[in-house]
Amino acid sequence: MSLCEKGFLAGKNLIYIESEKEMDKKLLCLLLLAAAFIGQAQTAQAATVSKMPGTKNMGIYAKVTKKGASKKVTTTKYFKYSKIQSTASKKTKKGTYAYIYANGRPLGWVSEKWFVRNKISAAKQIYLVEDDNRFNYKDAISYVTDAHGTMVNPANGAVKASLSGNKLTFTYGKAKTTVELVKTANPNRNLKPAVSAKKGPKEVVSTRKHSGSSKNWNAAHRYGTETSGNRWTSGGLTLATQLWEPRNLSLETNDWQQVGPVMEGLAVNGGWAYSSWYRSAAASDQLKGNIVAFNMKKLNKYQAQYLSPRSYLYKKLSFGKFKSYSQNVKVSPYMRLGHGQSLGASSKYIYVLANENKLPGGASNGFYSEEILQLKKSDLTINKVWSIRVDVGSSGRYFYNAAFAGDNTMYGVFHNAAFGRYEFWRLNLVNNRWQVSQVTATQSHFVKQQAGSSPVQGFSVSGSNMYLAFNNLIFKLQTDGTYQKTWKHVSNREIEGLASDGSQLYAQLAQRGEILSGRW
Repeated sequence: MSLCEKGFLAGKNLIYIESEKEMDKKLLCLLLLAAAFIGQAQTAQAATVSKMPGTKNMGIYAKVTKKGASKKVTTTKYFKYSKIQSTASKKTKKGTYAYIYANGRPLGWVSEKWFVRNKISAAKQIYLVEDDNRFNYKDAISYVTDAHGTMVNPANGAVKASLSGNKLTFTYGKAKTTVELVKTANPNRNLKPAVSAKKGPKEVVSTRKHSGSSKNWNAAHRYGTETSGNRWTSGGLTLATQLWEPRNLSLETNDWQQVGPVMEGLAVNGGWAYSSWYRSAAASDQLKGNIVAFNMKKLNKYQAQYLSPRSYLYKKLSFGKFKSYSQNVKVSPYMRLGHGQSLGASSKYIYVLANENKLPGGASNGFYSEEILQLKKSDLTINKVWSIRVDVGSSGRYFYNAAFAGDNTMYGVFHNAAFGRYEFWRLNLVNNRWQVSQVTATQSHFVKQQAGSSPVQGFSVSGSNMYLAFNNLIFKLQTDGTYQKTWKHVSNREIEGLASDGSQLYAQLAQRGEILSGRW
């Protein structure tokens, strides 16, 4: 390859010459080489990268030259909690500027000074039970950024973790933070709870198929948006569409930076819905993802679908409304969420039981410990981490589903298939230890078990009531295990998350993500 060809490729075709044949080859080569060097000087990165937004209010501009930025488009105040990505950067006399996208929509150029740089955000405290055997130190990390504010996958080998005494230190380049790690005695060892199971319902065959999609979420309709809502009534409970969710809230990168399109768990508090999002349904992706928060009072149930990286969709949302919507949608950093169906929300925090529902080869979770994350609602970063391990003599209790009632109470669900019942374990937070305080049970499988394909898809607790979802069936129980009623909402789609806020019940359906609500 000639020097001229190399120069042309390095410049990434930054110039286009229509009258190439009319020009002297030597002159053409010089021009191409010049373009290459300019391109290398101005464009620091060509690949898509994620940036951690800061809290300062700074201008976003349409144009950047070597002198600086011009033609202000808007300001950063609307995008403090958005998914921010960049595809290019330019050095100017007034510093470096990055071309950014917010939730997948192109915005313009912003000073690199806006981003959070050289920082590791992690939990303030970690409390591990002494017989914990599963905790990965990096699970406590919310995000890592470099000198340019570019987010680094915490799994990157360059992100180091070292423990000295009770001080856990994370480092990456110039970034460093220290976390308090406390080991506590496990209060849940050798338990022998006396459980008298309440009579449960007769097993129900799952209604119709449950792996379908919404009207337009299919190849025939090019996975289009929905233009009408749903309404299903069963046993005095009507569930109606509250929000159609976007497909993605990022550029479609097909790596850890991508937000969506697979939704799992749901929590609701104060009009905000919190959902766990993953880029894929593959088992390898089920452990890490993003929490996405929607202020349902401020979003049109249909227009939220136009928050999309695809121009034919986002062009349907005016820029003014896009800014307003961006202030009412929050995207967490990429973090460990486990399977993502065990969420809760209080007035200040979000809670996640970051469990692992599938192990390689179908191995049993047995006595493995589980992690509970406390996230700040303000910015969706990790505040505290606890581990739990429930030991019942010759067997353990690993919770595939859990629900949180306030800041100090968690209910875990355990399907005791050998005894044909579901157990409901209540744990209370006392002195930073989650301690079992009550165990109840309902004698029933609830749904007909089909080769392990009948899992609980959602669980929620509100007051003295519990709600258990299987595909498109919802069961209502009292917290003592007493069965009350069954609701059958024939939606042809799986329930992926269940939540309650006061007397209001919420369900999240798959394909397209849809949040419904109702009361009885």
